[in-house]
Amino acid sequence: MVNTLLNHNPKAVGAAVSESGVNSFFDSPRANVDTGEYWKPEFGDPNKPNDIPFMSKEDPLKNLSADKTYPSTLVLIGTKDGVVNVGNGITLADIRQKMGNGETLLYSRIGEGHDPVNLNLSLQTGVFVGPPKPHQG
Repeated sequence: MVNTLLNHNPKAVGAAVSESGVNSFFDSPRANVDTGEYWKPEFGDPNKPNDIPFMSKEDPLKNLSADKTYPSTLVLIGTKDGVVNVGNGITLADIRQKMGNGETLLYSRIGEGHDPVNLNLSLQTGVFVGPPKPHQG
């Protein structure tokens, strides 16, 4: 939902991290047949005509706009993610980079799956995502 928020209101945040996101409501359930069933109640089912209007309005890839300036965004993917379609993360980052209206970086964890992406990035870089630490002196 990070990328949907950025499409609707890019000024809402200063920077964003999109980790293992469902970036195409239409392609992901078809590409990941086993796990696509899990997010159909939230994102819609491309095989149900009544779901199409909502999906079209909210889909992160379909709603990218060259008319908007997006905040700096880090797109994290694991190359062996069996839960979401990794190709959609790559496509989203590629389109945003080509539009040139906000810095977009793609970080790919070779051989990682869905959940360990952020943990492994944190362990390797020493950068942990969480609430800001109180200012010391």
